[in-house]
Amino acid sequence: MPNTRTQRPNWANEITLTNKTTAEDITNYIDFKINEYTKYNFKDKSLWELYQEDFNNFKVQTFKDADRSAIKELKQLLRRNGVWVFNKKESVPQALYDVAHEDDRTEWSDKEIKLFINNEGPFNLYAINYRLKLRSPTPSISPTITPRKPQPPVASIPQQAPSTQAPSTQALSAQAPPT
Repeated sequence: MPNTRTQRPNWANEITLTNKTTAEDITNYIDFKINEYTKYNFKDKSLWELYQEDFNNFKVQTFKDADRSAIKELKQLLRRNGVWVFNKKESVPQALYDVAHEDDRTEWSDKEIKLFINNEGPFNLYAINYRLKLRSPTPSISPTITPRKPQPPVASIPQQAPSTQAPSTQALSAQAPPT
């Protein structure tokens, strides 16, 4: 969880980076932004735009100077809230720099969405969750199963006991073949 005690020293819309800016200053700024993004629940395009404004003056080295856990937490917050941050092959500082300086927002592919969910859990974002629901192969409305009415038990028909009485001659004559 981000450090909630981080105070905002004269950071209008961004941190002013000078040769006197320390790694601690950079880390505190990142922690502050994580808290701000979380508090105001920024997501998707609005988070991407705000992130670009807040980190447009950062270089790759600026991110490298910050505490590793802070930049990883920033990356995770961006991804969980719908900002696509490249996740493989390049360093976290490079990936954060790329997002801060890209001209057009990168859309998530279905493959990246599924990979994220499998590795990191659900998104904190309605748009992606809704997109997944639309593409789900299972129906959104489950069929209603109507229970069958219980059938009354079938009454057993008692069998007649064989008769010990000799058949009548009429009955025998009806059964006898003609001669």
